[in-house]
Amino acid sequence: MRERWLGFLKTYDLKWIDLALASVIIAVGIIFRLIWPLDIEFKNDEIWSFNAMMRTHSWADIPLIGMASSVGIKVSGLSAWMFILLGKVYGATRPEELARAVQYWNIVGTSLVLLIPFYLREKKEAKFWWAAMLVAWVNPFAVLFQRKIWPQCLFPLFSVLFLLFFLQRGKRTGALLWGLIGVLMFQLQMSPLFLAAGFFLWIVLFDRNSTRWKFYFLGVGIGVLPALPWLKYLLLDGGIRGLDSYQINLKQILSFPFYRTWATDPLGTRLMYAIGDYYTEFEKLPMFFGHFTYGVKAVSILLHLGVVVLVLKKVVLFFKEHQYRNLKQFLSGSGSETRFILNAALFGAGLLITLKRLMVHRHYLITFFPLTYLWLVYLIFTSFKKQRVWFALFLCSQIFLSWQFLSYLHENCGAPKADYGLMYRCQPPHQ
Repeated sequence: MRERWLGFLKTYDLKWIDLALASVIIAVGIIFRLIWPLDIEFKNDEIWSFNAMMRTHSWADIPLIGMASSVGIKVSGLSAWMFILLGKVYGATRPEELARAVQYWNIVGTSLVLLIPFYLREKKEAKFWWAAMLVAWVNPFAVLFQRKIWPQCLFPLFSVLFLLFFLQRGKRTGALLWGLIGVLMFQLQMSPLFLAAGFFLWIVLFDRNSTRWKFYFLGVGIGVLPALPWLKYLLLDGGIRGLDSYQINLKQILSFPFYRTWATDPLGTRLMYAIGDYYTEFEKLPMFFGHFTYGVKAVSILLHLGVVVLVLKKVVLFFKEHQYRNLKQFLSGSGSETRFILNAALFGAGLLITLKRLMVHRHYLITFFPLTYLWLVYLIFTSFKKQRVWFALFLCSQIFLSWQFLSYLHENCGAPKADYGLMYRCQPPHQ
């Protein structure tokens, strides 16, 4: 047994200390998702999903169309069916119980990242994925989104399955399930359409012979079937009106909102997304003997400076090594499946979102789970000699920010006048 473990560690370039660190981080991440079960968001979308689950007692009660989005377009019925399924399996009768089912769902989804390296050709790249999984356990945005009753919060498990089957696209089952998962994700929210399209585009451009295309399109066709009532609503009942309200102007496009959001997502620093103007108070934390230390602000500044340095180092290297002379090899990942996947997301999906002029909300990045974390991990591990030390320090920053964030929400009943709203624990009894 010992020799088998030693062989495993050598194959995947790991040390015993890595396993010990991983165990601690996973335990902390699970605690972050399950702590204070009543401290959940419970606003219009969450109430709609919970009520849809509670109203469903037979097949006749299942809604064919989901809730209305922020621009007035209703989403697919799958967005309701998932909560009905989770609620009934878990036996939920209260909002915190349905939220608990979502939290367990996401614990499974995050854990599944463990499997991805076993389908990579280059075993030395496994550490990037496993390190990305550790970031996902303790990143403040991951914690925020994996605790709430919201269709987008179901993406992590689907996204990991999407990547797992993408890596097996040369097999019949893999290609079929890759196509199927991509279409099902789009029925929960719009952003996965660009994820699936970006990967499809990258495969067609750089590796089209690697996919069993007949089975891929079969999977897409099967995935469309549950969306037929929704497609009728979109195409025949006028539901598609209002889609252009997602679009932004040229000036906003030139600020590259997708890439700015991508770069800050793994840092967990832009938490004003959830708490709005309360962020100016939050960044003063933690308190020490009755005085604000501004620790959150200091850590955030350091993280922003760090990611700027990392990106600049890669840009300088791109020109210094003349990588632009063989742009096709660079964009295709130079034989690395990890880089191919990152390029498909960053340049494939990212450029499609940019060209479509989409307004990029923070929660759109849930679709790309765990790729924003993988991107930052890749930068850290390929830019520093003492990579484990820097990575450990980064994980400490994420644990610090997540704990401060959860504690702030717990002590202040959420953020009543911001997107988070008044948390369920502090709301008057619901009828």
